[in-house]
Amino acid sequence: MTKPAFSFQDLRTHNNIVYPTYQEYAAAIGLFASETEGEYALMEAIAALKTPYQLHVFFVHLLVNDCLEQHADMWSKYQDSLSYDYYLENSANSVLAKELCLRHISQLLEEFGLHLSRFGIEEPVEYTDEVLHEIGRWSAHTEELMAEVESAYQSFTVEQRFVFKEFHNPIHNGMPLYIFLDGKAGRGKTFLIHTIVNYVRSIGKVAVVTATSAFAALLYPGGRTAHSAFKVPVQENNELLVAEVEYNSPRADLLQEASVIFWDEAPMANCAVLECVDILLRNICQRDEPFGGKFLPVRVIFGKHVLSSFLWESFQIRRLTIPIRNASDPEFASYVDSVGDGAGPYIPLPCLDNLTLYLFQYLLSYVFSSRKGPLKECRVLLVALYYGKDCLRYIAGIPSSYYCTTPDPYAQFGPYFSYLVVVKIIA
Repeated sequence: MTKPAFSFQDLRTHNNIVYPTYQEYAAAIGLFASETEGEYALMEAIAALKTPYQLHVFFVHLLVNDCLEQHADMWSKYQDSLSYDYYLENSANSVLAKELCLRHISQLLEEFGLHLSRFGIEEPVEYTDEVLHEIGRWSAHTEELMAEVESAYQSFTVEQRFVFKEFHNPIHNGMPLYIFLDGKAGRGKTFLIHTIVNYVRSIGKVAVVTATSAFAALLYPGGRTAHSAFKVPVQENNELLVAEVEYNSPRADLLQEASVIFWDEAPMANCAVLECVDILLRNICQRDEPFGGKFLPVRVIFGKHVLSSFLWESFQIRRLTIPIRNASDPEFASYVDSVGDGAGPYIPLPCLDNLTLYLFQYLLSYVFSSRKGPLKECRVLLVALYYGKDCLRYIAGIPSSYYCTTPDPYAQFGPYFSYLVVVKIIA
């Protein structure tokens, strides 16, 4: 026969023994047969189709009353069920779902004056939505990404393996490293960078991939232009550029969280853009080191603008020299290299001279002579080949010429610089 209780102490008394906690009293009278009863209760709640919010509250009570044996293990084991509502609300983004679930559980624990760290569960990282989106975007594909990395590594050349291994410590330890990756076409630069990006994302870290041109940015999953990634204003002839990224903005958090930043075709950008990004990352990371100490590999070919910047001294040069794309045909690979260097053979075709002249004159009269009305009020951009001046005769306005920095190897009167482009602007 159970005696009635007349005080809170009576509620903790069994066989004339006063237990210090209600949990110990419940265990003494057989309500908790073992320390795993808390887990059984949680499993039963999940099986009973309780809402995730109710599961959060119940999980907190199990933590507060010390009903779970291994708190961190229980969270790891049942986190998918506890965060399922956030998973559905956020387009199956499991990383974001677990982060939001931990935040809610942490808030419930604060009502008891407790924190997740008290139970050996890591506190939720206060990521902004942009960082969570970037991490969650690849979290569901980590195994696939790692499989691609392992497959790619097996096919690497000796040079590629050396560079890949060199990246390992900076990625994991946050050590600053600035790599200038150089190589002619077909040497596997894009393949190497793509593999490194996959590796970074497969271990749950952030990789920001940028390029000077939009076309190059499309070569990489998640790639974006440098102007978009760093919000550098597009202004010509401006050496005092200021990136439009606020210190506490989501974009600043993304750049700060990035383990590695790639910048393809960096020499195509003005050195003012590179130095603008340097100042931005120094301010965001609060580190007076080049690019804020961020690990910055730059996959490019040599360019005047980068070489003229004071930041150039910070870079280590790594060159890929082994042909991959045309490895089975060394003669053709050598020919492609010579064409890329502007030193390819000149092959005259006299039989096409008259035909070319006729077609060119016909083309000029067809395209330009019939331009009337609104079509005249536009700007025309012409590649400065031999026919550039002939085209300008059909267009009104003042022409402007811009020069490139590459000497013309076929110049008859010394190493004069060749025309890069001819622009005629209609007033």
